[in-house]
Amino acid sequence: MKVGFFSPLPPARTGVADYSAALLRALLALGEVKVDATDSGVRLYHLGNNHLHREIYARALATPGVIVLHDAVLHHFFLGTLSESDYIAEFTYNYGGWNEDLARGLWQRRARSAADPAYFRYPMIKRIVERSLAVIVHNPGAASIVEKHLPGAIIHEIPHLLEPPPSWNAAARRRLCRFQLSCPR
Repeated sequence: MKVGFFSPLPPARTGVADYSAALLRALLALGEVKVDATDSGVRLYHLGNNHLHREIYARALATPGVIVLHDAVLHHFFLGTLSESDYIAEFTYNYGGWNEDLARGLWQRRARSAADPAYFRYPMIKRIVERSLAVIVHNPGAASIVEKHLPGAIIHEIPHLLEPPPSWNAAARRRLCRFQLSCPR
């Protein structure tokens, strides 16, 4: 089965792009994976909390697949990509129409969103999780957030991939040897 792979990739200046490039190399060793393949059997969408994921988010809603939530809180993604009216509509979709005034206030104070804990209490993940076949997160905290906001969602916790650079073992060994009396050569 062909896997469609949707993610920012280098040279995009984001950790998700770097991670996705490493994951793509690992997945290619296991089977057929194509970047941006619309004719795939399953689609793997990588979502983060910045504007670089706007098109990927829209594709994931239009053609559901498996999402990798690199950020369990997408609130800042919406603050940076939506108009005020669209933001309020998305917030009330997630938390009910009775929270429209709260949404309006959060929008008006959005310049403080990076430091204000209120923005982290509202992940705004309902729509994307509801539409997805499954959700992949990298840690138990993210899994807990998804479960709390969408009980019954299919969640898979897969630790973050680490791909050490090719010279890592030799370089690490040299650095460690400086602190030891004898080192294997």
